[in-house]
Amino acid sequence: ALAVRAERVLETAAAHGYRRLVLGAWGCGVFRNDPARVAEAFRAQLAPGGRFADAFEQVVFGVLDRTPGNVVREAFARAFA
Repeated sequence: ALAVRAERVLETAAAHGYRRLVLGAWGCGVFRNDPARVAEAFRAQLAPGGRFADAFEQVVFGVLDRTPGNVVREAFARAFA
């Protein structure tokens, strides 16, 4: 379900011609979604070979991370390293 939702968000942005996106961490805080799973859902679509690999000039994830060790931010950093 998470992967499908990520794909739909990117599909909608691409269909409207957006070239730069700012996305959130999709529930990795209060809703306790697994940051690695959320980051991977987007990486699969945006990385080389993904459906939206060339669709956007820039994609930024705005992540407010108050966890010890910056767990959420690090999950996104690893996924897109």
